[in-house]
Amino acid sequence: MRGSAARARAATSAASAAGSKRGTRRPPATGSAPPRREREASAPRATERTPANQSAQKALQLLDYFRTHGHARLSELAAHAGLNMSTALRLTLALQAQGAIVRQPGTRQYVLGSWVLELASSLLREQPLLQQAHAVLAELRDQTGETASLWVRDGTSRICLDRAESRHGLRSGADIGARLPPHRGAAGKVLLAYLPAEQREAILAAIEREGGARLDALRQELQRIPAQGYAVSLAEREPGVGSVAVPIADPRGRVSLVLNISGPLDRFDEAHRAQAAALLQRASAQLSIHSLLWV
Repeated sequence: MRGSAARARAATSAASAAGSKRGTRRPPATGSAPPRREREASAPRATERTPANQSAQKALQLLDYFRTHGHARLSELAAHAGLNMSTALRLTLALQAQGAIVRQPGTRQYVLGSWVLELASSLLREQPLLQQAHAVLAELRDQTGETASLWVRDGTSRICLDRAESRHGLRSGADIGARLPPHRGAAGKVLLAYLPAEQREAILAAIEREGGARLDALRQELQRIPAQGYAVSLAEREPGVGSVAVPIADPRGRVSLVLNISGPLDRFDEAHRAQAAALLQRASAQLSIHSLLWV
């Protein structure tokens, strides 16, 4: 009996050793986490570069070209997005099918399509600030007879968010979506004037390097704007056109939005500009409480 028991224990030990050599693993206990390799394989990767999201990024780059160009050839779109011509054509055809861009008849030029306008319209419908601002712009237009517009700072540029166009045959003002430099025009000067000093100086220095001219007079003007509460432009961006602009501050005192009125200087004279400045400041007070919803 003792010999049989000893032989049984020896056989069991030998079997265990053989299993260890073959790499046999015990099954995981019930309720334990799956092996690490399985967890990694099953976990989604948010930053994974799949062909689908790469194509979406390149399509957006094609659309981005139109932010600063009214029209484009296929070769220009391809160069902007870093694509070969066949890939650019494939993405362009997809954007055409969506209505995001259209090819002008008889040319090789592409322009933005109506789908982009519908997309922008949804922004106007959903943003409480823009809903309120459009009514204010229309009222300013009726009070002054000139074009009223709303601008937002975007990096080192400014963009026209909305406008109420003058009913005069001769009128002025940028289109909705226009992107303009910050240092020419009343709206741009207001946005610069309310930036932190270091950020403002960095933008002005970059403009000087590009244009090769000092902007010392502009620097002095920007220092005066916060004290007077508005900025004036006389034919700085367009010959014969003047404008007046005021900041819209959010409840925390930050300024990234501007109200602007512009018109031909032979009609929008000094007296009318002074009247417009007072009207703009009252309108700005109406919109300041809503601007927190935007910035």
